[in-house]
Amino acid sequence: MFCSRSFTQKHNLTIHMRLHTGEKPFQCEICSKSFSAQGNLQAHIKAHKGQKDHVCAVCKKGFVTSSELTRHMSKHTGIRNFKCDICEKSFSQKRDLKTWLPNG
Repeated sequence: MFCSRSFTQKHNLTIHMRLHTGEKPFQCEICSKSFSAQGNLQAHIKAHKGQKDHVCAVCKKGFVTSSELTRHMSKHTGIRNFKCDICEKSFSQKRDLKTWLPNG
């Protein structure tokens, strides 16, 4: 057993299991990079093509995925939902908090 995550749809479990097995069946025809999920490959191909369909209403910067735009919006809103339990410093992005922590 790998982890205790559960899913209501088998497809989501299949994609998640690839994180544990390292399987990456979707390969970019442009640069040969491989991905565990087809959606990630599609976003990657859009990046190659410079296709940025998600545009910030505030500064007009474009992004390949909606999640990138959502992450970017925290710069404009100032919302910092990720707080260090040690020193209480807060961050707008989870990855910044992980970098801040001693054991990442």
